[in-house]
Amino acid sequence: MQEGSLREATLRRLRRRWPTQSGALVIEELGTHFGASRIDIAVVDLGLHGYELKSDLDNLSRLPKQIDAFNEVFDYTSIVLTQRHLAEAFLLVPDSWGILIAEPTPRSVALRSWRRPALNREVEPLHVAGLLWRDELAEQLASMGASERLSSATRLELMHRLIQEAQGAELREIVSSRLRGRRGWRGGPTPLPDGEISPNANTSSRFLDRRRR
Repeated sequence: MQEGSLREATLRRLRRRWPTQSGALVIEELGTHFGASRIDIAVVDLGLHGYELKSDLDNLSRLPKQIDAFNEVFDYTSIVLTQRHLAEAFLLVPDSWGILIAEPTPRSVALRSWRRPALNREVEPLHVAGLLWRDELAEQLASMGASERLSSATRLELMHRLIQEAQGAELREIVSSRLRGRRGWRGGPTPLPDGEISPNANTSSRFLDRRRR
């Protein structure tokens, strides 16, 4: 089973859970840690949800580092994989990660929930703040009255200042609201084979090529 089939099945599932009218944002290939890591699909609603895909063509050599990175950002994380990877992945992923198994059907691919994700308590506020652009960080800090030296501060400095001003649920709400409020981000929707849409299907193919692990 190739990644394209896995991705389409995952996007269909997420669109059923978070329809367009829910206000949630579904993002493909979301970069974290200044782009050093990249999760296959993220959902931004009141929290941050991550979905990492592993097809038959992938291996799990990068998964330990991905686990460390994604645990610093996402409130809930799931791995979507084929039966081939289940035994190995089960030994690698934390108990808090959800596991979805992709199974071929006569017409497409079905996802079976093997384990539901639990709340991740290892989130690092700095890396959550790092999902925002520099201008967004500066605007947010200004709106909170922390306007001193914003124009000359680096993005990293602004990230540190934001987590001094907001933590926990407040920080999560700020980042979620800012991400969902971006206009024209990542291009327009593109139809999936069954008529549903991927809100970020215009992601550059070079990102998808890199996912062949």
